[in-house]
Amino acid sequence: MVSDSHLSFVTGFRHGTISHRTPRGNREFSKLKYEKDGQEVLPESKTMKRLLAFVLILATFLGTAIVATRTVFAAPPQRGSSTLSGLVLGPNDKPVARAAITYQSSAGIAPHVVRTDARGRFSIPKLAADNYDLRASANGIFSEWEKNVSIRNGETRTITLRLLYAKRMPKPGTITAGNVK
Repeated sequence: MVSDSHLSFVTGFRHGTISHRTPRGNREFSKLKYEKDGQEVLPESKTMKRLLAFVLILATFLGTAIVATRTVFAAPPQRGSSTLSGLVLGPNDKPVARAAITYQSSAGIAPHVVRTDARGRFSIPKLAADNYDLRASANGIFSEWEKNVSIRNGETRTITLRLLYAKRMPKPGTITAGNVK
């Protein structure tokens, strides 16, 4: 019989023994099972293979996540040096405080909203040179869309938006979902 000191040199485990039992289920790695203190233990080469497989799978997931994140955030919004500013007037020709100005590129990209100050003035700084569409609203009253307001790089453009009552209100019951009469 082989002593424990020889087995620790052969197996790499202190007080280790080699069992010649048949493997259970799908865990058929080799004909030999390694035991340490009465419990089955995989040989070091099998443990290293599992660790390497785990690290490769983890690296693949992390690499995919980094590439996907870069793709999503690859095009930050363009910041320019142009400014759109102006005044919002109500139907009574007085400035409207806290009116909402909706603006977007004329191509329909990236709509945003700013508010007027207490004197009805607004400013939209750091715009890229482009054509913009603007509209003001307050208390359920809207202005007409100002379409294709052109701004060059470094330009400050001033515009006045007038809130208008609807020329005619729809009669109750004439507008239904999917059907406009």
